[in-house]
Amino acid sequence: MRALDEAEVWKLGKRKRATKQIVVEMIRDDYDIQKSLIEKEADVGDVDTDDGANEAEVYESWKAREIARIKRDRDPKIKMKEKEEIEKVRNMTEEERKKTKSGRSCAPKKKWKFLQTYRHKGAYFQSDPDDAIYWRDFWAPTGSGDDKLNESILPKNMQVKNFGRRGRTKWTHLVNNDTTDLYKQ
Repeated sequence: MRALDEAEVWKLGKRKRATKQIVVEMIRDDYDIQKSLIEKEADVGDVDTDDGANEAEVYESWKAREIARIKRDRDPKIKMKEKEEIEKVRNMTEEERKKTKSGRSCAPKKKWKFLQTYRHKGAYFQSDPDDAIYWRDFWAPTGSGDDKLNESILPKNMQVKNFGRRGRTKWTHLVNNDTTDLYKQ
């Protein structure tokens, strides 16, 4: 039994020495960290941090540089567009020039009928340009029931879009109504 007791004492002593060694290492690490922090603080003091000294001047110089950069980037694009337009006008005939001067280079837009809705011409590619779909007038009324309605026979308050539907309110404004009787006493 005495041998077991001596072995246990020896193990306890070994543990104590290992624990002391770990504590010494941790103290050295803490010391090294604190020393490096002190050195870093000393280095930070050497750096010039006058960022806020002349903010107005720095901002104005940045603004001038930015405007110059935008002009430099924009100028070639504008020059190319102007050259393209000049070439386009040179290649036109006299009739085409007169049309573009009057602002009517394409067919005039037709006036829509009452309650006429827009119908998209289709999202699919048409391979044959001789099809009737290419020559169809998409701004013309479609002939549905909404387009054939004669609104002049309807009462004034029904001559509005979406009458009776959820999004339509009953009265649009008090200007349309006589409210003088409401305030008489």
